[in-house]
Amino acid sequence: MMKCLLVMALFGALALTCSAYSRGAPQGACDTMEPLGHSGARRNPAPNPYSLSAPSKANPSDTITVELSGADFKGYMIQAVTPKGQVVGTFTTSGLSCNPQTQARDTATHSSSNVVRNITVQWVAPPDAAGIVYFRGTVVQDYSNYYTNIYSNPVSFGPAE
Repeated sequence: MMKCLLVMALFGALALTCSAYSRGAPQGACDTMEPLGHSGARRNPAPNPYSLSAPSKANPSDTITVELSGADFKGYMIQAVTPKGQVVGTFTTSGLSCNPQTQARDTATHSSSNVVRNITVQWVAPPDAAGIVYFRGTVVQDYSNYYTNIYSNPVSFGPAE
C-alpha cells in the first residue's frame, strides 16, 4: 500500500511540473528571458524559425500591434526594450509584471499551452517614448527546444501629435 501511495505521489508531482507554466511564463523568467522548468532543453537549435515584427514608426502613447510568427510553438515571452536593454511600455494582452515597483504588464506571455503558429499582442508606448525600441522575444517550441534573443525591426518614435 505504501509503495502504491509513493508511486501516485510521484506521478502527481510530475503532472504538476509538466503543466506548471502552461498559463504563462513565471516572474522568475523575467531577468534572463529563459524558460524555467525545461531541464535538458536545447537553447537556440539552428536555424531560428521565428520572427517578431512591428511598425517601423510610432508616436508616444500609441498602441501598436506586434506579431510573433514562424513554426508551431507552445509558449512565448515578449518585451519592448531600448537599445540599452531597459524594458519599457505596457502590454494590453495577457502578460506579467517583471518590474515589481510598477506592477505594469511590461512582458507579454502565453495564456495557454495550445500549439499556435503566430500571435499578435498590443503594446502601449510610454508617453515619453523617444528614439527607438525593439521587441525582444523568447519562444518555447516544445518542452525540449526554445529560442531566445529574437528581435524585431526597430520602432522609431516621432514627436507626440
